[in-house]
Amino acid sequence: MEERIKRLYSGDQLLIIAFIVFLWFVLIYTVAVIINLATGPGVRALILGVGFAAGIYATAALLAVLAHLKNQKIEIYTEDIMCSFSSENKS
Repeated sequence: MEERIKRLYSGDQLLIIAFIVFLWFVLIYTVAVIINLATGPGVRALILGVGFAAGIYATAALLAVLAHLKNQKIEIYTEDIMCSFSSENKS
């Protein structure tokens, strides 16, 4: 059971890190495209500020999920394993 918990946690950890990287790629691309539509320096600064704030908040939320998974991994993954085990036995 411990090995399966470690495997599930590692997979979730990798997925969250991939989401963070993808988030920043999409955000940087989107801000770069939208900033060309801006008419003045104030609007450009606003676009950069809002984009940066959105990225920081989303990254913080994903890191909070990662911390929660780390702190509660035994409870979370044990329940997940038990639920998948019971659904396999019903079939």
